[in-house]
Amino acid sequence: MSIGIAGRITQGFIQSALTPLILIVSVILGGMALLSMPQEEDPQITVPFVDIFIATPGLKAEDVVELVTKPFEDILKGIDNVEHVYSMTRDDGIALTVRFDTGFDDDAAVARVNDAIDANRYRVPDNLPPPLVIGRSIDDAAVVVLTLSPKPGNKGRWSAETLYDLTEELKHEIIKVDDVGLTYIIGGQPKELRIEPDPELLSLYGISLNQVVEKVRNANLSFAAGSLRNTNQLTPVIVGQTLHSTTEIGLLVITTTDGRPVYLRDVAKVVIGASLGEHRVSQLLPVSGADSAQGKSYERLPAVTLAIGKRNGANGVAISEDVLKRLEQVRGDLIPADINVEVTRDYGETAGHKSNEMMLHLILATAAIVVIMGAFLGWREGIVVLLVVPSTILLTFFTCWLLDVTLNRLTMYGIIFSIAILADDAIVVIENVSRHWKMHDGRSLLQATIDGVAEVGNPTIIATFTVVMAMLPMLFIHGFIAPFLEPIPIAAISAMIFSLILAFTVVPWAMLKLRPETDGVESDSAAAKLEDEKEAQGGIFGTAVRVTLSRLLSTPKRAKYTVFAIIGLTLLSFLIPYYQLVLFKIMPFDDKQDIQIQFDLPEGSTLEATDRILVKAANLIGDIEEIQNMQLYAGVAGPFNFYGLVRQDYLRNSPELGEVRIRLSSTWERDRESHHIAMEIRQRLKALELPENTTVELVESPPGPPAPYIVLAEVYGPDAETRRASARKIQQAIDQVAALAESDNSLGNPPLRMRIAIDQENLDFHQVNEGVVYSTLAALLQGVDLGYSHRGDGRNPIPIVMRQPKESLFVGERLLSTPIPTMTGETRELGDVVTITQEPASYPIYRRDGRFADLVMASIRGEHRDAPMYALHDVEQIIKTMDWPEGMQPEVRYFNQPEDESKPTLLWMGEWDVTKETFVELGSAFNYAILGIYILVVGQFSSFKTPLVVLLPVPLGFSGIILGHWIMDATYSMPSTIGLIALSGIVVRNSILLIEFIHMKSREGVAMRTAALEAAAIRAKPIFLTALAGIAGSAFILPDAMLHGMGVALMFGLASSTILTLIVIPAMYVWLRDDGREV
Repeated sequence: MSIGIAGRITQGFIQSALTPLILIVSVILGGMALLSMPQEEDPQITVPFVDIFIATPGLKAEDVVELVTKPFEDILKGIDNVEHVYSMTRDDGIALTVRFDTGFDDDAAVARVNDAIDANRYRVPDNLPPPLVIGRSIDDAAVVVLTLSPKPGNKGRWSAETLYDLTEELKHEIIKVDDVGLTYIIGGQPKELRIEPDPELLSLYGISLNQVVEKVRNANLSFAAGSLRNTNQLTPVIVGQTLHSTTEIGLLVITTTDGRPVYLRDVAKVVIGASLGEHRVSQLLPVSGADSAQGKSYERLPAVTLAIGKRNGANGVAISEDVLKRLEQVRGDLIPADINVEVTRDYGETAGHKSNEMMLHLILATAAIVVIMGAFLGWREGIVVLLVVPSTILLTFFTCWLLDVTLNRLTMYGIIFSIAILADDAIVVIENVSRHWKMHDGRSLLQATIDGVAEVGNPTIIATFTVVMAMLPMLFIHGFIAPFLEPIPIAAISAMIFSLILAFTVVPWAMLKLRPETDGVESDSAAAKLEDEKEAQGGIFGTAVRVTLSRLLSTPKRAKYTVFAIIGLTLLSFLIPYYQLVLFKIMPFDDKQDIQIQFDLPEGSTLEATDRILVKAANLIGDIEEIQNMQLYAGVAGPFNFYGLVRQDYLRNSPELGEVRIRLSSTWERDRESHHIAMEIRQRLKALELPENTTVELVESPPGPPAPYIVLAEVYGPDAETRRASARKIQQAIDQVAALAESDNSLGNPPLRMRIAIDQENLDFHQVNEGVVYSTLAALLQGVDLGYSHRGDGRNPIPIVMRQPKESLFVGERLLSTPIPTMTGETRELGDVVTITQEPASYPIYRRDGRFADLVMASIRGEHRDAPMYALHDVEQIIKTMDWPEGMQPEVRYFNQPEDESKPTLLWMGEWDVTKETFVELGSAFNYAILGIYILVVGQFSSFKTPLVVLLPVPLGFSGIILGHWIMDATYSMPSTIGLIALSGIVVRNSILLIEFIHMKSREGVAMRTAALEAAAIRAKPIFLTALAGIAGSAFILPDAMLHGMGVALMFGLASSTILTLIVIPAMYVWLRDDGREV
């Protein structure tokens, strides 16, 4: 017989000295890769965001849209690779966000935005300040977060400014670590030398604020002024000096309008202390020795957070370890004993633990398969599998390293679910070689081995490449999901190709090496020969298949009924998702270590009001056992993660915004998953008394590609009033759906604004210049920066500012008595030339890709059977039952922005948008995979009909996946679809090998019914073992909360497809190709 490509490969390697070298090289290369590969918990999704902030002082939002927003959107939308342009326009300013295509280079994105703005600056009003452009990427998300606070009992010894100074010094030390990226400080108040003028004293002495500003600014001036010559030498000249102390500033002399000298300290208070920033950060630490009967006891302490990022492509786990080592090195020298440095985020710890956990699962899966092979095929065959599978895995790690794929759980699970196929290549060759050895037909062991490989070689090559073809389209999907899924096909395809190579080289060599010389065909007893012949015909598996199929396939009619019965049962299984016994969602909840509670108080709320709410919330949940510590961020955003990057949480810098960051104990140290803890927190927060119009959102980092909001409705319409009215009613509908929680909208509650306008008649009467009035108001309300006080000796310079204390910033006689100079040299009071009125602020104006919209947001309640896509349908049904003005009921859309904006439209976005994109992309990948497999099988069998039979078990196997999700009470998610795609390749692989045997028997002149039965009987054992190996490997995927669905799909899909393949393929041949000859 012709030995084909596989036989020739085996012939060349079976006695070659290079063969054992392959195993040695695989260990070396795999070891190098494992030591060098960056470790991550999940793959990094590069989605460049570029934020553009433009100040438009004094302009109303409606005017800003026309004057600034639309021209800028036109500029930005024309940039290549821009996917979306978002804008939020408010009074006095605008924030635009440009989202580039997934995977686009971060630096190139910022450069393109800057270039576009510079090239089109003529289209922007000249009187506006230049825009601030900031690029954001996944690398900006902190890998390590350190929170510094006094230890419990030492609160009085440390203030916000001293903590800030200490944190700044620690930052300088941490930056010395290699590959540390963006590092920033949150919280604390840096020191400043502050001049607090007293308007009443200024009025008493007749000194204007402008005089104070000019005096301090000029007294604190120092500059280089050329050089002087002196005996052939040039001496540089420095003019002026800087101010160093409060006393020095207080003794500055200002001349009044009538010529009297007045010390600055007589009209202003000069202090050195914490800056007056509108933010507050604190930490709640458990107090040791507290009464356990009363639960946990926490002490609230002032805190400062240091967030540490990494450079692009750097190993986050290594950086995390190096940062913590550096921290220990400076502890004691830099960090005093009474300061607690809490690690409130350690990406390295979680990623390293997850990587180690996955490696353990991989080892256990390999061991399970080796034991299974040893039990069913023999100990020698088990050892062969033990050699081949780990070598394949190590070579796969090396390939991933070469392709810059990190070591993350997607990579590991890609290898784990490939183990069934890795083992299958070895199983097919081992089982067939063993069968040839047991034929006792006079051939040598060497020739029988080569013939055994050759017989299954070509079908195995095609079968393996069908699995490769099943995974290959996943490399070419687009969108948010692409970089997240990329490690799976890379790892799986690499593993399958290496497995095929080793099956034709190492497996035959190892089998011969492990076969004792005395174990030849001539020395076998008659009983042993009989047993071998029985095994050659399929053994106990073959006997079971013959008994079963001989009844089902006794006639073509019975075979037809068998096929129809299986198809009918498959169709019935689709009733399970129809009646929502199995739910669809993009991802199940994952088990994380961080939970956030975000509070949005009504606009205009003070920092103190926000802080009080955060403290109350922390007290409500503080006794939950799994909570390690909590950080409170009032008026400032905490360090963001990737989900926070997508949500733009870093923009939450306003006094009415606050959040509680909760750090849980490690996932391996607690029994409950983070989602169950979050559900308890949500329940407890219901008892929290909140100011009217306050919104609360419990934020859990979702697994997989995140969306800005779980549920997001974009409301379009002909005008702003229609959009706002529709948005409010849609929010009412959302509130009626039990599965949804924490609804909010983009409208907010615009507060009253105070307008201080110039009274032109009084201004002319008192002969006051407008510019003087404006500069005085700016100095009073905003403050003025007056330079720095340079202290030398390695100490940080202190900014000098003139600013009113918070308690003075209210409208009253004291503020309005501030003197202003007239053009005649006299002074008048500010209140003489201004009028004060109140006016409502504008609603914020949101636009996406050039279209006006208002937003309604909500979270999912979080019960096990809550899924966003079903909740959206429920909202739609409620909207249809609500009372709407004629023609104003919104059209509900699930795809694309409306072309016609003359009527209200609701477009669902949020997680649904990511879900839609994900399943469309995966569906396309599945279709391309089936097409590619069809083409391969056509080439193998030279028939257009046979591939249809080969592919038939694929849809039939889906019934097992649905049943499995129902039995395991699991949601059908994106990982489940990946399992389906992988399963299609495995199923087709088995079908090809089975059909090849049917054709081989048929060519030998055997009756078609006999050929079908014998082929199924002979192939039953390797097909069963492949399924068992796959199920064993997939069982180790089940504990992972995110990828649970993949494990379920593979386990139950393999179980069902194995049975169906052994029944349906022979049944189709008996039904359609029976030649009438009896068995």
